[in-house]
Amino acid sequence: MYEVIEDATHLHNPISNQIYLIFEYISGGPIVSLNEEGKCDPKEILPESQAKHVMVQIVDGLIYLHKHKVIHRDIKPDNILITADNVVKICDFGSSKVLTSQEDFLQTSQGTMMFYPPEACTGQGQFSGTFADVWALGATLYTYVFGQCPFYAPTVPALFERIKNQELEFLQDISVSPQLKNLLTRMLRKQVGERIDLNQIRDHPWLKSAGKQVFT
Repeated sequence: MYEVIEDATHLHNPISNQIYLIFEYISGGPIVSLNEEGKCDPKEILPESQAKHVMVQIVDGLIYLHKHKVIHRDIKPDNILITADNVVKICDFGSSKVLTSQEDFLQTSQGTMMFYPPEACTGQGQFSGTFADVWALGATLYTYVFGQCPFYAPTVPALFERIKNQELEFLQDISVSPQLKNLLTRMLRKQVGERIDLNQIRDHPWLKSAGKQVFT
C-alpha cells in the first residue's frame, strides 16, 4: 500500500474526477463510547491499570501535537481509538487548530460541549488552547474510570453553569486511588493558572507506574 501511494505514476489514473482517501483501519474502535447523557456502558469502565496505559499514550500524543503547535480541541472518549495490539490513537482533527504564533490563545470554542473547559463556557475573550486540551483530557480520564462525564446537564446553559461552578465530585460506588483523585483534581481546576500542564501530568506519580495492559 505504501509503495502504491509513493509511486507518482498512480496520479495518471484516467478517472480524474474522483478523489480517494486512504485511512488507517483501527479495529478496536473507541475504547469507550458515550450516550447523549455523557454515560458509557458500565462494562466499558476501565480499571486504573488500563486507564494508565491509555493515558500515557494520549499524553505523549498531545505533547507531540502541542510541540508542533497543533491544538486538538475535541479530546473525548469517542475520539480515542485502540488498535488490535493495544496502541492508542487520537482521531478526529476536524476541530483542531494550527497556531500561527508563539501564543496559544483561541478565540472560539470547538468540539463537544460536555468537554469544554470553564473558560470556554463564558463566550468572552481568549483562552489557552493547550489548557483546554488538558481539561478535556481530564474529563476523558474521569469518564474512563467512573463511566460518566464529570459534568452533565440536559440544556446548554445548565451544562455551562455546572462546568463553571459545580465542584468536582467522585462517585462513591467506584473506588479509585488517592493518586488518581489528585491527578483528576489538578487537571480539572476551574482556574487555568491552577491547572496542571501536560508535562506535569506525564511526571505525575499515578502515571509513573503505568505498564503495558492487554484489552479484551
